[in-house]
Amino acid sequence: MLRELAPLHRQLLIMKYEMELSYQEIADLLGMRMEQVKASLYQARQQFKKKYGSE
Repeated sequence: MLRELAPLHRQLLIMKYEMELSYQEIADLLGMRMEQVKASLYQARQQFKKKYGSE
C-alpha cells in the first residue's frame, strides 16, 4: 500500500512509524527543518487516509 504514496511521504511514514524515529531525528537524517517534517508527515497521513481509509 505504501508503494502508491509519494516517495517522500512513504519514507517519512516508514521512518516515523516503523523505525520509530523522532521528528528531530528524521529532520537531521533528511536535512530538513523539524517544522517541514511535521507538515510533510501530516500530508503523508492525509494522503494515506484518503487512499486507504475506506478499504
